[in-house]
Amino acid sequence: MTALIFLAACSGNAPAGVFRPASAPIYSSAVLDISRLAGRWQQVADFPVKYRDEDMGQQPWWVLWADTDYRTLVIGTPSGAFGFVLNRGGLLPEDRLRSAREVLAWNRYDLALLR
Repeated sequence: MTALIFLAACSGNAPAGVFRPASAPIYSSAVLDISRLAGRWQQVADFPVKYRDEDMGQQPWWVLWADTDYRTLVIGTPSGAFGFVLNRGGLLPEDRLRSAREVLAWNRYDLALLR
């Protein structure tokens, strides 16, 4: 039994409802121009959680990445409780989806849970 607990602890899997280890460093976009975030966005990928209004205001949302033209954003939280990808201007091209996934992976999100 002790060996199973040890293996589970070493696997790096986050507890249920957490999609990245809260103790892992998280990196955001340092050159973000907040004024370019205005406008309509569509959520195109997320981690399967049920959001409650009280949860949304209790932790910071970080913009982990924005593409050069501010068409795609990756949003995450240091706690790992949620994360998602936003897009505007139509379908999300494969190259930007790949980049978004790379940013989430870099921040230790469990991509197997991204939908």
